Amino acid sequence: MAIAFDTSFSKPNNIQTLHIRGPLNERSGAKLMELIPKIENRCTINLAGVTHINSIGAIAWVRFINQLENRDITLEECAVDFVIQINCIHGFTHKAKITSILAQYFCEECQEDTSKLIKLSKEVDLENLLKLTHTCGHCGGIMRIGEHPENFIRSLQKAG
Repeated sequence: MAIAFDTSFSKPNNIQTLHIRGPLNERSGAKLMELIPKIENRCTINLAGVTHINSIGAIAWVRFINQLENRDITLEECAVDFVIQINCIHGFTHKAKITSILAQYFCEECQEDTSKLIKLSKEVDLENLLKLTHTCGHCGGIMRIGEHPENFIRSLQKAG
């Protein structure tokens, strides 16, 4: 069963956070636009729950994020599909600051894959980040970034 597009707001540390879950597609564009008047001047958008983005959803996202240009917008926990779009579409994040992304890690021993959070900052040592490994929770093997490192280089360049 497919996950439906869903949003919710929270206010940790007195900063508004918009949580987006599900696919960005032909059904989510109007719902995104309905959120604009509810978004405060300072807002974090959590994208960990984004499951898929198609071309119509990408267009809807760009229209949405462009409408927020006079606000202080931070993007956090950008899902793997979202990071791919950042790297493919100029202006996908408009003026928003990216603070963290989810990177896909892959175990060559058992073929297990999982997402790991990478916090971005100007001080991130890119060379060491790309060498970063994790222990596979399934077999104990070594997990490495499954995406091409250049995708993460572009994301880091867009951070802060």
